[in-house]
Amino acid sequence: MDRDEARALMAGRLGEQLMKFPLRWCKPAFFGIEPEPGNQVEVQNGTATLIVRGDDHFAITCRHVLDGFRDVWVKSDQAFFQIGNCPIDPLAQLVIEGLGDLDVAVLSLTQEQAQRIVYNSDGIGEGFFQVGQHRPVVIGEGNGVAFAGFPGALRRHDAPQELNFGSYGCGATPVTAANDERFICQFDRDEWVVRAVEAEPATIGGLSGGPAFLIRQSLAGLISYEFAGIVYQFSEDYELLYIAQAAAIFDLMH
Repeated sequence: MDRDEARALMAGRLGEQLMKFPLRWCKPAFFGIEPEPGNQVEVQNGTATLIVRGDDHFAITCRHVLDGFRDVWVKSDQAFFQIGNCPIDPLAQLVIEGLGDLDVAVLSLTQEQAQRIVYNSDGIGEGFFQVGQHRPVVIGEGNGVAFAGFPGALRRHDAPQELNFGSYGCGATPVTAANDERFICQFDRDEWVVRAVEAEPATIGGLSGGPAFLIRQSLAGLISYEFAGIVYQFSEDYELLYIAQAAAIFDLMH
């Protein structure tokens, strides 16, 4: 997929549906310190990708998101971490985290937590994306992917104890470089303005941990998706999006 093919795929109503697809499988992951009654809660956020394999439910985010929580946790015994409306203990539920450039953290979830995370959700974070037991394909240059997440710039405080997380999705963009651990997408900011779910954020910090999906299109034009990885870094200067390969996450878990 090149940039022109991505633009063509995003045209019209189909583009809107493509843009919304990755948002179905993620929730904001946020943390902070419980405030005094009546005071505004202050948080930092990333994104958690929701994955189910067999009967096992996982939330995948970035190691640097978890490190941010660790910094808060050592400062206060009132530190909290939530995925959507569900409190979790990310340090106790950490399955494994990557080292070096593999900036990922895999958290296990109980059945009760998984149900609570998606409860009463429609469209955004409505379910866990099913993956198989086999190793995912390594995404290569020229493939098309979709991604989504929750930029902190779109986060609103609607009330002292109420947060609203704006979402951002891209329905199709080409992979411009890849190796076994990561792939990179570069695209025009002009495309974001047209296809953003919310008003375009000045920065997309908070997207870290958001899901990316490989787009497959049959000869008949039918579109299907495979889990491709999670967003872990964005270069504002060069408008490069870095995504950890799902295959590398699979290897880490095995």
